[in-house]
Amino acid sequence: MAAYLSLERTFGKINVQAGLRGEYTNMNGLSIDELGNRTAKPDTSYLNLFPTFFFRYQINENNSIGLTYNRRLGRPSFQDQNPYLYRTDFYYASRGNPLLLPQFTQSVELDYTFNGQRQLKLSYSTTADLIDVIRIQQGDQTLELPVNAGRRSFLNMSLSTPFKLFRAWSGYFSAEPYYQFYKADLSRYPGLTTINQGGVGFNSYLSNTVELGKGWKAGLSAWFNYASRSSIYETKPIYSVDFTLKKPLFKERINCSLAMRDIFDTQKWTQNAVIGNVSQRNSRKWESRGLYVGLNYNFGNKKVKALSGKEKTEEQGRIKSRG
Repeated sequence: MAAYLSLERTFGKINVQAGLRGEYTNMNGLSIDELGNRTAKPDTSYLNLFPTFFFRYQINENNSIGLTYNRRLGRPSFQDQNPYLYRTDFYYASRGNPLLLPQFTQSVELDYTFNGQRQLKLSYSTTADLIDVIRIQQGDQTLELPVNAGRRSFLNMSLSTPFKLFRAWSGYFSAEPYYQFYKADLSRYPGLTTINQGGVGFNSYLSNTVELGKGWKAGLSAWFNYASRSSIYETKPIYSVDFTLKKPLFKERINCSLAMRDIFDTQKWTQNAVIGNVSQRNSRKWESRGLYVGLNYNFGNKKVKALSGKEKTEEQGRIKSRG
């Protein structure tokens, strides 16, 4: 059961919004796995409050400062709570956790928008009962298990801006350095221990568009994720570069495009973890590089707004597909 309350007021150049959502939960359940093991959790009732606050000061037409605070709830997916064993092969399997609790995140963000387009943000968030997937070693087999892995604190700064170097050359750039800190006691799981560590990370994106004349446009974009740490894992850097060429025909009724994705074939995800005396290295490489040719024809009145797809409900969002 949930109830909502929201208020909004404007005082000259200041806009203030405040909201409060209350949820009352009455829960009881019984879980039986494929071996007939029964897990019964005591009946539980609790009330949670989730406040939100938005403040914005419009300095002038193109510049403003904003402050946001919220507390939100992240429920585990249904698959993460499924106690049945999903075996990939003899050496690797995953299992859900029926005792998984929701995670709670509090965040505060300060942003500055200047020249109407560029934006600088500084944010801090902390998540309690963080839902994370760990791996434990059982002999020569690895079991993947979602758990409530303690607390994560996240400090983030980001800058995003469009740019125009020449009349025919424009683009967009974003940079996001961050620092995250984990604190958890995972010693009850075989091969794991107490975590009390942090690490820096960095994400960036750059796109360029050049008008070549007669409707031709060329684009070159790239993204980069720096090496990062998260709970028991260390992830290696990854990046990609894409190229596109576009040409509209017949008063933009037809759009022709040529694209080369991941030109240097660098989209390879690698993650390392040390579990007791076992060092694990996981790598995934997909068919990310490819040459694509597109031909689109626009029917009907271009002034009619396209219908957007239906948004997922919260319950639908808790359904995960296995890759």
